[in-house]
Amino acid sequence: MKRILLTLTTVTLCAAPAATQCFDASVPGTLIATAGSIPGDDAISTTFLPLGFKLVLGGAALPAYTHFRVGTNGWLFLSDGVSTAGMPFDNSYGSTGISNEGLRGSTGYHPLIAPYWGDLVVAPTGGIYFHGTPGASCRISWIDVYDYNLATLKSFQVELFATGEIRFGYSAGMNVAAGGSKYVAVSSRNGVALPAVGDFVPGPATTTTGLIYQTFPYGMFDLGGRSITFAPDGSGGWREDLTCEPASHTSYGAGCYDFANPAQSFYQFFPDSALAAAVLQGNAMMLAPTATGYTATWLPGGATAYVIPTGLAAALPRTDDGYTVITPSRSMPVPGGTAPQLTIEHNGNILVGNGANHSFDWTPTSSEMTSAPLAGFYSWHDFNDTEPGSGAILTEELGDVLYVTWDSVESFATPELRNPSTMQFQIDLATGVVTCLWVKVDNNTTANTGSAFLVGYTGPAAAPDPGPIALAMDLPITTANNLKALKLTADVPPICTPALGTIVTYVTSNMPEFAPGTQFYVGALALSFGPVAPFDLASIGAPGCFVHIVSVDGISDLVAMAPEHLTPIFYPPGTPAGLRIYAQSVALFDADHPLPNGQNAFGMVTSNAIESLVAPF
Repeated sequence: MKRILLTLTTVTLCAAPAATQCFDASVPGTLIATAGSIPGDDAISTTFLPLGFKLVLGGAALPAYTHFRVGTNGWLFLSDGVSTAGMPFDNSYGSTGISNEGLRGSTGYHPLIAPYWGDLVVAPTGGIYFHGTPGASCRISWIDVYDYNLATLKSFQVELFATGEIRFGYSAGMNVAAGGSKYVAVSSRNGVALPAVGDFVPGPATTTTGLIYQTFPYGMFDLGGRSITFAPDGSGGWREDLTCEPASHTSYGAGCYDFANPAQSFYQFFPDSALAAAVLQGNAMMLAPTATGYTATWLPGGATAYVIPTGLAAALPRTDDGYTVITPSRSMPVPGGTAPQLTIEHNGNILVGNGANHSFDWTPTSSEMTSAPLAGFYSWHDFNDTEPGSGAILTEELGDVLYVTWDSVESFATPELRNPSTMQFQIDLATGVVTCLWVKVDNNTTANTGSAFLVGYTGPAAAPDPGPIALAMDLPITTANNLKALKLTADVPPICTPALGTIVTYVTSNMPEFAPGTQFYVGALALSFGPVAPFDLASIGAPGCFVHIVSVDGISDLVAMAPEHLTPIFYPPGTPAGLRIYAQSVALFDADHPLPNGQNAFGMVTSNAIESLVAPF
């Protein structure tokens, strides 16, 4: 973390001279006034104001321009301080558009600069301000104005430079809130030829004539929070580029691996209890976690490992076909993470997490099991612990093992009869190994409903039904849950001012467990000055994993006890607007325990990348 903070500060200082400029209303300058302030609606300054330098525009009627007049409706008219040839009328709010009277102008008309030409109102909320640096630049800002007949405020500005460049800047969230179309344009006029309409985002836009423009209909304005610069091309045309954008995080590229594994579930279905008893009674099944699933092994005679509940075992609240959520003393290791809570469905299932897959469902089916949202260990049957004389479902921790016991619990039957079953789930909270023991299984054959058993395991949001197996003959079997690609996200965009910085939290998720059962996750978050074309790491044994950053200019270790890691990065005050920082995460795993697709021999996966753009808004 400290290394990244230091690196980011160094990057900021080194990048400052090249930083781009954004909309800035902190020093608006002098309120433009005549005898008093300009009237708030459809008005033009009555005197010429000096630019402070000579501005040359290719194709214009005069060799150079030294003065301007400004309209409340979002335009600036250039002149030599005397001529008003082609100056819009005071009530001109874009209705003339690109016609000869508008942006094109007839022969002899002087240039028009229009950062937001439309029907605007200035007073009483805001004003138009002028700030100049003689010999260098002149900035005019419309602050807290609004579209006619709508009170939503907006601010924008135009800055003209002695170099011939012109920059527009806009407050965040601007849109066309009322009236007709708005025009954003730079025009030398003088009867200029009409070019194709431009598109300033994402830029660049170019034109070979002295007019470059874009129109924005009602509701549409994608320049809010941005600045754009128009540079003369030396032959009378213009090139437009975005020179500042809103603070943002943009994801690009992809992490490895997204892998949908069809072998996430296994089961055996028994149509009635008598068939289930013939296979299950006296036996057990053990499920040992792997990196992404379980290896299930059949244990003939394994029910002899049954542990009789002590007098301290807790009985779950009795509920026919319901469920109870429990929180063991420690989280249970599961493939890809840990489970702080488990859900015990009273009909014989233990689910990983908080939530019921089959609440009040007493008829087990394989399709319901394999499509369920939570992973689970199944011995699904229509138990009924609310029947008179039924035993209870008990939970108890002894050492590292959680015991969940159906202690002589009755099954539903019609007609009703005594038909108790005893089975036990033994869950090792240290290793994640789950063993199911069937001590006594109801072998009733007279029930006309609720007699079936479904025994097996399903992963979270599992794949389609794989079809039944015979547990005693087809085990061992290894499942694999879907593998999700390593993913990098970030929260708040970096907004930096001279006084305030931003803490951005980068989140690395879907980290693979370093080795099965360790609950240990390790990797790194790297920062860079720039992106790079995706580079496949197949040459080192990680095909399908790509590098998305050009260099590693800062790094932070990712060491966690969960598959998600949060890394806060501080963008300090004064970080220059327009600075872009690129980030990508990697995660490591023991290559001796391969991922489900088995193609990565190197033991490393990479994430997508994030481009973080700094802005001062």
